[in-house]
Amino acid sequence: MVEEGLQNIRRDLIRMGRLGSRQLRGALRAFEKLDLIESEKIIEGDDVFDALNLSIEEKSYGLAGREFEEEEKRFLRSAVKVSSNLERVGDAACHIARRVSIAYWEKAEFIPFNLGEMESIALAAIKESLDAYLQKDLQLTERACLREPQLDAIYQEKLTGLRQKMKEDPQHITCLLYWYTVMKYLEKICDHTLNIGEQAIFLITGRRLKFSQYQQLDRLVSPETSLKYSFYPYYDGISGAVVARMDDGQGMVLYKEGNKKKIAAEADKLLEWQKVSPSLTPRVITTTIQGDRETLLREFVAGDLLSDLYLSDGNIQEKEEATRILFTVVVELWGLTLKEEKPVIDYVDQIRSRLGEVYAMHPYLEYLAGEEGLDILLDAAKERETSLSPSFSVWLHGDFNINNVVCHKGQVRFIDVHRSHYGDYLTDAGVFMVSTVRQPHLRDKVCQDMERVRSMVMDAIGSFARARKDENFSSRLNLSLARSYITSSRVVVDEPHARWLFEQGVNLLKWGVSS
Repeated sequence: MVEEGLQNIRRDLIRMGRLGSRQLRGALRAFEKLDLIESEKIIEGDDVFDALNLSIEEKSYGLAGREFEEEEKRFLRSAVKVSSNLERVGDAACHIARRVSIAYWEKAEFIPFNLGEMESIALAAIKESLDAYLQKDLQLTERACLREPQLDAIYQEKLTGLRQKMKEDPQHITCLLYWYTVMKYLEKICDHTLNIGEQAIFLITGRRLKFSQYQQLDRLVSPETSLKYSFYPYYDGISGAVVARMDDGQGMVLYKEGNKKKIAAEADKLLEWQKVSPSLTPRVITTTIQGDRETLLREFVAGDLLSDLYLSDGNIQEKEEATRILFTVVVELWGLTLKEEKPVIDYVDQIRSRLGEVYAMHPYLEYLAGEEGLDILLDAAKERETSLSPSFSVWLHGDFNINNVVCHKGQVRFIDVHRSHYGDYLTDAGVFMVSTVRQPHLRDKVCQDMERVRSMVMDAIGSFARARKDENFSSRLNLSLARSYITSSRVVVDEPHARWLFEQGVNLLKWGVSS
């Protein structure tokens, strides 16, 4: 019964692929001849696409809850997306067919324009991408995915020729614009077949990757070992990046792919950390760049996130011991990297730069800010801020949240260090302390435990401040905490908790300004 259901889905996909190719050929022939009868047949045929797409969706969800092998589960998940993209191929053919009646009744003089090469590539992409998916052929998948940049290059070439014809033959601009529309739909078809190819990659490898990401991964690891890697989603990194663990049977590494600027910053900072304190951060294995994207392969950090320990019902002694170990390491790091150079103190500017995001997430906080006179408080704090800078800078994590610290066998390591820089040590202290209360609806025991943790942090950073004769420690810490409280409200969905965070920050500003 289950196998029959899977086979029915495969048969429907084959029908959609064949119908898509036939629809596209028919639409292009109808357009070339301005054949209204043939174009109507193409438009009517689109209903079959819609019916097949719905059929595959219903069959896929109808099999939900049954026992499947992992690959069969991936097939059911991806088949719906494949059929959706095939349905869009049919839409593109239908849109081309609709241009026939528009051009016909426009009565503009019709001239030919050769799109034979684009048509051939689009048809090949439809067949190859679906065959690659159904046959689970990775080599054919790569060939099908490469049809998209191949067609895009020809599209750009044809577009240049079209523009030139418009200049040379302006009386035919209307007809040439119709040809441009047809070209655009052909170009979109290859976008959809690329999506199908990416579903084939997922089906075959278990990796949820774009084709460009798959290419970069294969550049990072040797071809003979690439398929041996097991791929697991893993989220410890930069927002918007693809993050995954990879296991080749001998050990774990971590894969990140995303915006080149952000990934490059991550890699650069990790390399800097290797010079500062190599044991505290993961080692970079390799990187590769493609266009505006970059991929990083780095050592995987084993252990538990500090946030998991802190926010659990575990005993307070374990939490205290982790805090003691962590801040022994942190204070040693500050001392090791200390240099006699005043850091830039810009807590007020950081608050102001993020208020737009705060108000966008919670509009009522803008009214509250007006009631509390936040702008006036920030002006006053800014005046004081310039005189509070310490005489030294230290190396910072830069995003020292409790979910960016990993604990393992009595040791700590740092992750997500792309914002590391020299600066005021109270920057990291403020972020860390507020990250212990950012999660809403914490149980009473956890809240009490976190009060103890913050007390230990205060003792540690207070001792460091006294040893360094940092006389403005308290005033500057209030600013750092105010910055973290107020800006944290922009990432908290729970409205009462976001308001509480915001008010905590405003109250710290009031206290700092009046003291």
